[in-house]
Amino acid sequence: MGSWGYAMALSYNNPKGSQDVTLLTGASGGLGCGIAKELISRGFRNIACHYRSNDEAIRNVLVEADLDPDTHLFQADLTDESSVSLLRTRIEKKLAPVSNLINLAGSSNNAMSWKISLKEFESIFAANVTSTCLLYTSDAADDLL
Repeated sequence: MGSWGYAMALSYNNPKGSQDVTLLTGASGGLGCGIAKELISRGFRNIACHYRSNDEAIRNVLVEADLDPDTHLFQADLTDESSVSLLRTRIEKKLAPVSNLINLAGSSNNAMSWKISLKEFESIFAANVTSTCLLYTSDAADDLL
């Protein structure tokens, strides 16, 4: 989601008690933690926070907001279709179907594009493009469209 989508998501307050679930991918990074804090401050309580490998920072945000990490924290490899499908299932079981998506997941490489290997390029492409495609084309997309 670009900056416009982020601004739109934060342009209103989510009333406490709303059943709408917001999935925040890439929630463990600095930007993700910041957006999670802002969403929570605006009343978003049904928030599903995704991380790939390190959940320490977003776990702390959830604990500080008195939200149970076991309910709101989800690990998944967004470059893998079965992992995305499993993510949807786990979110539905713990919260409800996803209604809103803020997609921050991705990766980068500080090397010049012509100096990276094909394997590095494919990894970056999968994290930034394939993952977005899977989020919108998997079964989970049924709830978002």
